[in-house]
Amino acid sequence: GQTLRSVAFDQKVLIRIHVRLKKDLELNCGYHIRDEFSLTLLSSGSYIETQTVLRGKKGDHIIIDLSTHLPLHHGRYSVLAVISTKYIMNKTAQFVDWVENALVFEMLPRQPQVLWSPVYLKNELRVWHITR
Repeated sequence: GQTLRSVAFDQKVLIRIHVRLKKDLELNCGYHIRDEFSLTLLSSGSYIETQTVLRGKKGDHIIIDLSTHLPLHHGRYSVLAVISTKYIMNKTAQFVDWVENALVFEMLPRQPQVLWSPVYLKNELRVWHITR
């Protein structure tokens, strides 16, 4: 792959995270897409997508690939990459690595209609035209 510096609206991207273990570990790996105010707009991770914990031994090199579309308002965004362990579902996790601004990129404006909200979600539209 190639590191993206600018991304088209709703473009599918691959977020690849490399982990080298310094000890035997059960872990989860994920990302947050953050806006210029460091507010998370999108996030995901290995546990969210698979409902399983990753396991590795000291010295292992683990590569995690997460693919997603980016239906975001034009502007500058950053990727926060995180590694956690001791995950208790819906309660807590211990973060063992946290990389701010792992990547900074620019979202290009949506075409032909600019997006005004921070994130776009596809809607189903039905219209009834009632005449008299």
